[in-house]
Amino acid sequence: MTLSVEALKRVGDFGRELDRDAELPDVEMIGGMYPRGYLSVLAAQAGTGKTWFMQYLSCKLSCGGNILAGLVTKSRKMKVVIFAGETGKFLLDKRLQATCWAYDKKRIKIYDALELQREEIPVMLNTDEGKTTFIAIMEAERPDLVFFDTLISFHTADESKQAEMTNVITFLLRTASVFNCAIVLNHHLRKRSQKYQVTNYVPTLDDIIGSGVIGRLSSCAYVAYQHRDQVTSDEGMPTVIISNVKSWLKRIPDFAYQFITDDASGLLDFAIDWSYTSENNGEWSLRERVKNLVNDYEAGAMITLEEAASGLVASKDSVRKYLDDHVKKGTLERRKLITGTVWVKK
Repeated sequence: MTLSVEALKRVGDFGRELDRDAELPDVEMIGGMYPRGYLSVLAAQAGTGKTWFMQYLSCKLSCGGNILAGLVTKSRKMKVVIFAGETGKFLLDKRLQATCWAYDKKRIKIYDALELQREEIPVMLNTDEGKTTFIAIMEAERPDLVFFDTLISFHTADESKQAEMTNVITFLLRTASVFNCAIVLNHHLRKRSQKYQVTNYVPTLDDIIGSGVIGRLSSCAYVAYQHRDQVTSDEGMPTVIISNVKSWLKRIPDFAYQFITDDASGLLDFAIDWSYTSENNGEWSLRERVKNLVNDYEAGAMITLEEAASGLVASKDSVRKYLDDHVKKGTLERRKLITGTVWVKK
C-alpha cells in the first residue's frame, strides 16, 4: 500500500511526547489475572488442568463477587466466550455436571471448533475467512473475557515460524483492544519442560511453545505445573501451581488450586491456596488481597472479621493484623459494637 501525499503529511501528527505527568487509565484485571484490552496466555503440559481452571474461573466470573479467594472481592458479572477445541462443548458440560460450581448460563457461551467446521464455518485465525468469523462472533457476543482452549485448534500456522505466528497473535492483540476485552490463550509448554516432573523444574516464559511470539506479545503470561513431591487431594487429584512469569502491569504471586469434595453436595469443588509455595508468598498475597477488599468497600461500610477471613480463606488473626494496618493508615476505623468489633471504611 502506497501512502498519499496527504497521508504522509499527517504521519507526524501521531508522534507523542513522553509525559511523566500523563493521566493514565486504570487497566481492569479481569478475575485479578487478565488485563482488559490485552492478550494473556496460560501454558501447561497436557493433563495439568488448565481447562478445568478456565471453566472454574468462567463460572465464578459469570456470577461475580469474590474471585480466587479474594484476589478480586467484588467482581461484577462478566460475559465469557470459550472457543473450545481440545475439549469441545460435550466434555465441558460433562465436567460441569461433576462440580458444585454456580454459574449464569446466559453469561457463558461456547463455540465448538468441530461443530463450526462441520457446518463449514471457517475458524482458522491465520486465514482472512477465519478472522471474519471471529470478528462476527465478537460483534454478536461483546464479551468481557475470551478463552481459546487451545490456540492450536484455531490456526494452521507453523508455531515454530515467527512470521506465521506473528500474523495470528497481532490479530488477536488488535481484537482485544478494539473490543476492550481480555483474550486468554490456553496453550502448551515445550516437551522439554517435562523435566520438571523429575527435578521439580519450574517452567519459565521460554518454555511456552510458539517461536517466542506468544510470550513476547502477551501482556501477562502464566504457567501451570505440579512438582513431583507435591501432595494430592483426597480425590487423588494433584495440586497445581500457577505462576505469573510475565506481566506488563501488576504481577500476582504464585498460588495453587486443588480439587476437594463439597460437603453439602458431594460434588467436586476447587480450593485456592495462596500460601502453598512459601510462607512469605502467602503473607504478601494476603496483604494485597486485604487491600483489594478495603478498596472495594464504599465509605461508611462495615467489615466484620468473620466475613473477611471467610472470603479471603485466611486465619482471623492474620486478617485482623492487616485490617489494623489500614486503621493506622487512616483508611479504616476500628469500632467495638455489642455484636463485636468491626472495621469501618472512611
